[in-house]
Amino acid sequence: MKIILQDWKTGFEKVTLTKLQINMLRISLKDAKSNVDAILNEEEVILNIEDTFLAQKFIEKISEIGVNFQILETT
Repeated sequence: MKIILQDWKTGFEKVTLTKLQINMLRISLKDAKSNVDAILNEEEVILNIEDTFLAQKFIEKISEIGVNFQILETT
């Protein structure tokens, strides 16, 4: 499943998003921070998450912390 992180809502928790990427997706600190910076600079970030359950959990969490996103189902 591809998740496109598009932008943020008021109250966006950027540190939490960085930690979620590191802890849930096993992304390096450098890459996680780079992804957050890209979102803050109004750039889209595409994450490809193979595990559907993990992707759904990640979506739940980013919804709570103020990230606007789009889901692209991969077949």
